[in-house]
Amino acid sequence: MPVRLPSRVMNGMKSLTIGVDRIFPTIGTVNPFQAMSQQAPAQLVNLSQLQPFGSADEALEAVLACLRSFVPFRLWMVTRLDDDDWTVVKSLDEGYGARPGKIFSWSGTYCSRMARGEAPMFAEAAQEVDLYRQAPINGEVPLPIGAYIGLPLYKERGELAGTLCALDPLPQPPLSEQQRLLVSTLARSLSTLLMVHARAEEAGRRAERHRYEAETDPLTGLCNRRGWELAVHDQEAATLRMVQNALVMVIDLDDLKMVNDTQGHEAGDELLRRAARVIQQQFRDLDVVARIGGDEFAVLVPGASSRESVKLKDRLRGAMAEARVSASVGSALRLSHDSLNQAVAAADAAMYEDKTARKGGGMPSVSPASAV
Repeated sequence: MPVRLPSRVMNGMKSLTIGVDRIFPTIGTVNPFQAMSQQAPAQLVNLSQLQPFGSADEALEAVLACLRSFVPFRLWMVTRLDDDDWTVVKSLDEGYGARPGKIFSWSGTYCSRMARGEAPMFAEAAQEVDLYRQAPINGEVPLPIGAYIGLPLYKERGELAGTLCALDPLPQPPLSEQQRLLVSTLARSLSTLLMVHARAEEAGRRAERHRYEAETDPLTGLCNRRGWELAVHDQEAATLRMVQNALVMVIDLDDLKMVNDTQGHEAGDELLRRAARVIQQQFRDLDVVARIGGDEFAVLVPGASSRESVKLKDRLRGAMAEARVSASVGSALRLSHDSLNQAVAAADAAMYEDKTARKGGGMPSVSPASAV
């Protein structure tokens, strides 16, 4: 929303022009503070133009656009260094083919020589510098390199992260001290931006790792009960929003206690891991497989129909038998119940009916409410 600046603010801006005049006229552009102070006291300023950038990507693009406006080289780019891969992260390019994602060999670039301190950061006549004239990258780009600017970008611990780089096909007049100061200051600002972005990404990875650890069973690598409950909650929301069915299966191992008592807990742990692998292999990546108790597993299959549910249950039974893992299985469909939690309870009840029937030597019985 436009804001009317008080006259005392406009008068204060006039004092800024003394120092700024030394930079902007030399660069060849208008001093914005001088222009603003010369306009009417009722000057309106659109504060929306001063809002923070929406992303680091937008900020990089704005910095490159600013640099090109003051130092109009044909290519301005920010790069990342990974071993010998020199990758273009963001670019404003006219003819060099340096699109984002393009990878050059670092050892053949001007920037590698600059970063080692062997050649200058500002080479307005690049071919007069022996190390630049002999660099392999001269033969890898479609335009000649007549002028070069390159400054290092650093990680938090002083390691080289990449470079800010500019190229032009023709030799250029020597840059003024003010232009060099502008480029150097923005390069340092980019290093800071990249550091802050890296910290945010690392914080995100730590949070994701903590979330994963909090929701993962360390023995089997499956979801634990917390992860299962969150998945059930999310699926219930999807069911209400999209009227989507879902299959719930509960699996209970029959012999874990006996294996622990007769062969030891290490053998019991191996049985749990083998059962987890067999169960997980029968389902899609988007399905949720969890260990929700000592010898109890659960599966959530979004979008499963009644016919698919029967096939999945039969396939799981066959795979468990082939792997010599004895287990009782119960299942239920969400739309047969008032909530997904009720379907989970029905599948659990069906599992116990299956266990009772199998121990009695009869066929497993399934209640009508939980039949799939």
